[in-house]
Amino acid sequence: TRWALAVLFLPYEGLLMLGAIRTTLGRLLIARRKLLQWTTAANTARASGSNTRCEIWSEMAAALVVTVLLGISIAIFNPTALWAALPLLAAWLIAPQAAAIISQPVTHITAPLSETQRKQVLRLARRTWAFSEQFAGPNDHWLPPDHFQESPRGNVAHYTTPTNIGLFLVSTLSAYDLGYIGLVELAVRLRSTFESMDKLEHYRGHLLNWYDSQTLAALPPRYISTVDSGNLAACLTTLKQGCLALTGQARAPLLGAKQWQGLLAILDILSEALQALDNTPNHLRKKNNPHPVSRAGTGTVSQESELHRASIESFEVELTRICERVSAVQNQPAAWKMTLDWLSGEGWDRVCRRLMELLESHPNLQSESLTELQLYLGLMRHHLQDMQRSLGLFAPWLSRVESPILQTPAGQDFCASLPAELPTLGEASAVYERIQTALNHFKAQQQDEAAREWCQKLDDELSSARMTVTPLLVGFQELAGQANAAVTGMDFRFLFDQRRQVFHIGYNASAERLDPSYYDLLASEARIASLVAIAKGDVPNSHWQHLGRPMTKANGKQVLLSWSGTMFEYLMPTLFIKNYAGTFLSDSCYAALEAQASYGQEQEVPWGISESGYFAFDVNQNYQYQAFGVPVLGYKRDLHDDLVIAPYASLLGLSLQPQAVLENMAHLERLNMLGRFGFYEALDYTKTRLPEGQTHAIVQSYMAHHQGMILLAACNYLLEDVMVKRFHTDEHVQSVELLLQEKIPQNPPIEYPHLDESADSPEGARLVSSEPWRVPVDSPIPQAHVLSQGNTSLLITNAGSGYSQWREFALTRWHADSTFDQWGTWIYVQDRESGALWSAACQPIGGAPENQEVLFYPHKVEFQRSENEISLRTGITVSTDGVEIRRVNILNDSDQPRKLKLTSYGEVVLAAQAVDRQHPAFNKLFIESEYLPDENALLFQRRPRSADEKPVVLIHAMVIEAGRKVTGDHETDRAKFLGRSQTMRTPRALQDANRHLSGTVGGTLDPILSLAQEIDLKPRAKTRVTFLTLAAASRSEALEKLSHYQSGQAIYHAFNNAQAHSERELLEQGLDAPSVENIQRLLSALLYPAGALRAAPHILAQNEKGQSGLWAFGISGDYPILLVRIHNGESPLLIEALQAFTYWRSHHVTVNLVILNEQDTGYFLDLRNAIQRQIVRMGEEASLNQRDGIFVLRTDQLQSADKILFETVAGVILDEKSGSLAEHALRLTVPSTRLPVFTASSPRRLIPSRQNNFNSRTICSSTTASVVSAATDGNTSSI
Repeated sequence: TRWALAVLFLPYEGLLMLGAIRTTLGRLLIARRKLLQWTTAANTARASGSNTRCEIWSEMAAALVVTVLLGISIAIFNPTALWAALPLLAAWLIAPQAAAIISQPVTHITAPLSETQRKQVLRLARRTWAFSEQFAGPNDHWLPPDHFQESPRGNVAHYTTPTNIGLFLVSTLSAYDLGYIGLVELAVRLRSTFESMDKLEHYRGHLLNWYDSQTLAALPPRYISTVDSGNLAACLTTLKQGCLALTGQARAPLLGAKQWQGLLAILDILSEALQALDNTPNHLRKKNNPHPVSRAGTGTVSQESELHRASIESFEVELTRICERVSAVQNQPAAWKMTLDWLSGEGWDRVCRRLMELLESHPNLQSESLTELQLYLGLMRHHLQDMQRSLGLFAPWLSRVESPILQTPAGQDFCASLPAELPTLGEASAVYERIQTALNHFKAQQQDEAAREWCQKLDDELSSARMTVTPLLVGFQELAGQANAAVTGMDFRFLFDQRRQVFHIGYNASAERLDPSYYDLLASEARIASLVAIAKGDVPNSHWQHLGRPMTKANGKQVLLSWSGTMFEYLMPTLFIKNYAGTFLSDSCYAALEAQASYGQEQEVPWGISESGYFAFDVNQNYQYQAFGVPVLGYKRDLHDDLVIAPYASLLGLSLQPQAVLENMAHLERLNMLGRFGFYEALDYTKTRLPEGQTHAIVQSYMAHHQGMILLAACNYLLEDVMVKRFHTDEHVQSVELLLQEKIPQNPPIEYPHLDESADSPEGARLVSSEPWRVPVDSPIPQAHVLSQGNTSLLITNAGSGYSQWREFALTRWHADSTFDQWGTWIYVQDRESGALWSAACQPIGGAPENQEVLFYPHKVEFQRSENEISLRTGITVSTDGVEIRRVNILNDSDQPRKLKLTSYGEVVLAAQAVDRQHPAFNKLFIESEYLPDENALLFQRRPRSADEKPVVLIHAMVIEAGRKVTGDHETDRAKFLGRSQTMRTPRALQDANRHLSGTVGGTLDPILSLAQEIDLKPRAKTRVTFLTLAAASRSEALEKLSHYQSGQAIYHAFNNAQAHSERELLEQGLDAPSVENIQRLLSALLYPAGALRAAPHILAQNEKGQSGLWAFGISGDYPILLVRIHNGESPLLIEALQAFTYWRSHHVTVNLVILNEQDTGYFLDLRNAIQRQIVRMGEEASLNQRDGIFVLRTDQLQSADKILFETVAGVILDEKSGSLAEHALRLTVPSTRLPVFTASSPRRLIPSRQNNFNSRTICSSTTASVVSAATDGNTSSI
């Protein structure tokens, strides 16, 4: 294109160059003046005017003359060449027209919405605001709960975020702008929310990421999110300007026509609900009418249908009359008082009568329809009452202008002095003074006592109005100041990486560390935070230039690449930030919107994809949440795998392409996506998640921040970008507006990040999920599962044994005992009536495996057991801030009330495992304990033996359901708990079901942690008991951490957050649930060596070296060893082994990975380099040749004795020739051969000889030895 234009403009540019040469030579050789004078490009552009077609033709006229003369010359002197030159000459003649066309700015033409379509947007906005009206109230301290899940369960999530709060504040302002609430309600709501915000915990001016909206407590982990803080700052900046505008002379009357528009929106919604009832009569629906209608009953059904339709029509007629009456007076303040009185009286009575007629004609009305009618009738009543109060408060004269007292000439003069419309908040005091002056003049002319009394009442009412307006005015000024102070107080500097010049994702205040990931793309929702931080001066302007600008093409148009390809990343910032036409960001936003619409059209679904809930549930039947996107727009892989449509995503584009958005809204409504509070959260088309026979599933929930975005988008479109204008009114924002006007680069490099991905992804391909796998209760060897978060790690076996560890400290005692497997933290369950005793897991009591089930998840372990008509489900996880949680759900399966007792047990260590094993008795002497009755917890700490000893505090606590009495039983002395000659299978403390624990605390010779709780359960009743174990460096830190987990809600969030963290971790490591299953199975074989993946018995017999033989290679031999043989590196085994090593390391399990390079010397460099590259790619180069790390050895450089030594000491040997890690792990599931039960039999004859007797014993001993040897080689549990 560029070279074609160069040829097209050749005559013009040639003359231009000739003129420049003439001017230069003239100044150099003749005039010798103005040698340093030139004209800038900007001045040239301004001088050229508006580039109209006439101006361009005039500018290029000389080139046209030259072209014509050139054509004439060719025709005269070389006519044969004329036909060849004709196309070029013709092109030069139309060059001015081409210049005029390409000089026009690129504009996005959008057809405005019709009046009917605008009403549709108003109805949606009113429904959306109803969410905040219903849920953001005093029960949640005027903070918006995160979401309301309508189905299943119908529950409200009583927690919130900074983004939720910020969007709720500006949504409240939008509701006022659109006439849904009055000025007083606006002030009350904003002030109440700010008062709650002041009570929330802050960190360096920032709100934390999660709060319980009912207690205002911060929810763990205490995290500061860069993007959430940026969103909140933008909302507060916008709110500040909105409040300041209310206090100025802006045309915002105390009560205006927009309040009537808000009432009309409610009436339209009621009419819409009635039409829905008329279209689908409930009694004619097959699913709700199981009894077929006989021919004889046809007339009855028809009559009922007619009555039903008639009642709906009469209701609609009544609503239409009300709408007509409201529309007629909405711009006539003088008629407002009379209209409101009628609406609140006779009009409301008529509506109630019509509702009763509807209910009587159709008693089986669906509960959903009835709930919606009830909701919006209630909102209509509230709206009318609010308008009446406001009118009586702010315009008291309107209720008195019809008084006979004013029918005199003096009265008429007084009426003429009254304002034609209500004043604004800023003008109100002055207007009231003028009215009072006129009233005093009128009062002085009155002789009649009744008239003077009338004047005095009006004077009192005006004084009352002034006393109300003045605090309102001051209040909004104070709100603006509070919003400004909140933004100013946010310190973004500590979130900024000075070297990279970009923001960290966030900061974990609990762990006191920055998130290792960054926001480094311009096409991201985080650009709001970037712009705000630059405007505040917290970060330099250069940060904006360090944001990545990778480009791709979608539908032939250049567009910035984002990470997830969501609409949220492109358009959410435009709710506040100006979209300058013809700029880099603006064109990307339009192109992204078109790409989203095209993708929806390709998939034959509505369009609009972003982060949202989707049709998958956790154990509590709550929808899951994830970021989805359009593949062509995002770097993230596997975006093809899901297809989830979020209505809010398309509505973000309302100001860009309103007609396309309205068409999409209509499509969504046809799919029943419109609910009580606007559009439902999402529409899931992902086949792998859908119930059989369904093409899509509705995610029936409403999320607070998505509702806020919908309301802001609607408000911006209906009121000409009012929120954007407010945000840019801020002087700090104005100072950085130039950053938003970046022009489109010429010929940028184009990236296509998913060329290696097939357009048609496999049907079963999915993102990382937390699917469980079943583990047999009576496996040949214990099956270990490791969980970890932060500094805390937890190992659990399928029998329930294991250990807890914090940093380098073992919290509880454990030994890898494959025979008894009796070391760990136990939970006993006892029937207080019968004395029956069993445990939550198999150990330590044991039991029939058919009554038990063990499920391992990547993020938790779950034991299910049914015993004595009691069902137990124990979930064990580690929270993101390192608290071990054991949640026991108990269900009484019997028809009789049950009396139970739950008792925990674990042996306290508070030292490194190696230290405890070397000197267990000595180690126990320094541990002290105390009971904390308020927390129902035991606290342990070690007396320091030196100043250099690191302190550690352990807390073991129990949380029960609210309303139950805390038993408070506790024990810290092992001897008193177990008793003399007793074991953990039959502890003395539990032999008497009604016996209480001794309550011993302080210093004991053998410390344990044990808490007990008595529970009474009614028939078929259930309850929940949670045991918490945590450690910290100080008492105060431990108690603070414990305080976050004193409610079931916090514990519930801990499990969810652990799952989310686990899924992110697996995604980063390239793992999935089956991979984790294989890795955990491999760990079991390392901790409990099994013959399946160990060296053959004859190799073990050949070994002549001990542990010291490993020291020459830098290997201590203190840790389990995984030996991997690599022959050519073509199989995935090396990558899988490195992934396993990384996974164990991230979970604080130390394993030595020894990689044997099996290639001959002639080829070792290739394989060695491949191994090295793979280690670097996995980020484990720092682990090479470290005591707890990776060792790469050449097989051909090892002595034979060393080879045998490595094969002997390795707990697991993997060989590339034997397949992948999964194939190796599969060999561990093959049950070992069990020897038959030994049955003694009498010999045929007795041999009295002593020698023969000796020989018989020798034979028995030999046989026993061989049995033990065989069992040891295979599985010691089978002995």
